[in-house]
Amino acid sequence: MRAAAAAGSGSSGSGQPTQRGFSGDSEEEMAARLWKLEEEQDLLNSSLLALTSHFAQVQFRLKQIVHAQSEEKERMLAELEEFAFRGCPHVVGCRAQDAKQLENSSEREKRERLEAQREKQKDLIFQLKTQLDDLERFAYQEGSYDSLPQSVVMERQKVIIDELIKKLDVNLNEDIGNLSP
Repeated sequence: MRAAAAAGSGSSGSGQPTQRGFSGDSEEEMAARLWKLEEEQDLLNSSLLALTSHFAQVQFRLKQIVHAQSEEKERMLAELEEFAFRGCPHVVGCRAQDAKQLENSSEREKRERLEAQREKQKDLIFQLKTQLDDLERFAYQEGSYDSLPQSVVMERQKVIIDELIKKLDVNLNEDIGNLSP
């Protein structure tokens, strides 16, 4: 409705209505504006998703703290504070503009950007693993998750493996090549 009103609000000298602010723009300029607006919308959507996810994680941790034993609450509050001040993990894919910049970069700049991107990915993976572990633990504690959280299973497996190594007197560093699948 607003676009129709704006389209009919201006008029040219010949009595023909024109779109206000767009009368002299070529199709290429309009396409460039549209592309830029779509890029901005993608960035806003990504930011909203990151912020919503971060807020949900804070809510989740608060609920954990409320249900925790009193001796654990201080530790959990400190972890929540650290998490809250760490900021939102912001996932933005490689944009066309970034690709153009990458094409025009030297090999050294490309390697530096790639290394920086890898570091961001590692940080994001670590944050996501931590969030998943927290979610599994909470779901298990609430009774809505039938099996043990993955981290607990891995801890138990490590204890069992360590005990087997001691009892069998196996040096995995040397004997790993001799083991069959």
